Amino acid sequence: MPEGVITLIIVLAILAYLYMSKMKKYDTMLRIAELGENVDEKVFAILEKERRTYKDDYRYSLIWFAIGVPVAYALWGLSEGSERVLGFPALLLGIAYFVSARLRLRDSDS
Repeated sequence: MPEGVITLIIVLAILAYLYMSKMKKYDTMLRIAELGENVDEKVFAILEKERRTYKDDYRYSLIWFAIGVPVAYALWGLSEGSERVLGFPALLLGIAYFVSARLRLRDSDS
């Protein structure tokens, strides 16, 4: 199986997992609302998503770099055609998260 297809499958699996986890959370909140009972604040604190911090963005950037560097290196060395560019989206996501973390850190200081 070509390396680009494997990379695509991994990225799609991650996106599907994130989508399914978000849908389960919304489904739980809907069921709580349908019951109409009093709910503790702790339950909503668990269910509501906290705002990401710059540390989360740094962590995501390191993860995407860890995925993107070997994939881009392997595809650049193994393939000769247009498949070479398939490794670079992960690197670009890592760079985007790194820039986002730097901007969040600057905003939190002021």
